[in-house]
Amino acid sequence: MAADSEIKKRLLAKLGAEELEARMRRIRDGSGGLLDDEAIAALIADEQGISEQHFSTLAELGPDAPLSAKCRIDSIEPPRTFQGRDRSGRLRKLRVSDGTASMALTLWDEETGIVEQLGLKAGSRVRLLSAVLKMTRFGPEIHVGRNGFIVPEEAPAPLGPPQKRDIKDLDEGRVIVKGVLLSLDISGRGRARSARGRLFDGTGEIDVLFPEILLEFLSGAGVGTELEVAGAEVDSLEGRRFLRCDDRTRIRIL
Repeated sequence: MAADSEIKKRLLAKLGAEELEARMRRIRDGSGGLLDDEAIAALIADEQGISEQHFSTLAELGPDAPLSAKCRIDSIEPPRTFQGRDRSGRLRKLRVSDGTASMALTLWDEETGIVEQLGLKAGSRVRLLSAVLKMTRFGPEIHVGRNGFIVPEEAPAPLGPPQKRDIKDLDEGRVIVKGVLLSLDISGRGRARSARGRLFDGTGEIDVLFPEILLEFLSGAGVGTELEVAGAEVDSLEGRRFLRCDDRTRIRIL
């Protein structure tokens, strides 16, 4: 699109090719590979004050039109299943606010894993891009949908080199873990595809989240496959530990 090309030209003129690529890479890493270059360029342009992107407050949002807003995550519910008249699936509700309003951000089916993929927690500040406000019988809800993005305001802090660890001793940082897959479930479509596995190494078990960019390395893996996962980050949600993989993680079938 012409507008996107113009923004890229202005960023190149202001930052230079090397600095622009470095900033795009940091945001790409921080989003777990879930943002395309067009969305990343729009975020950097906004930071540099040369964006044509308009961010609305939550109180200003109107229904059924693409929206962009900056807000804070106040709470995160665990995923749950639902059974409707027309279909069944999974959903997850987050509560977001920005000082003008507070409302639900509802994730559906494969979207429910975005929380772990992006390392979101209560208190995280995010940008919602191309999302939609829906008026439901439960009140206004923001839906991300296939064309929307949730973008953390800050990329995760750089971590040191991975260390070999037993699962029972995992606490923080990037680690190297070897174990046997007890389960592996792949869900979603396109860039929203992801996998959740359960890894056992004789000392304990832990869930491992794999983003779409790593799924090709899991080809042929299944229950009973022995894996080495190097460079995954130990994270936790509501007191439950898990391993979050990204494009710095390396997977090897043993």
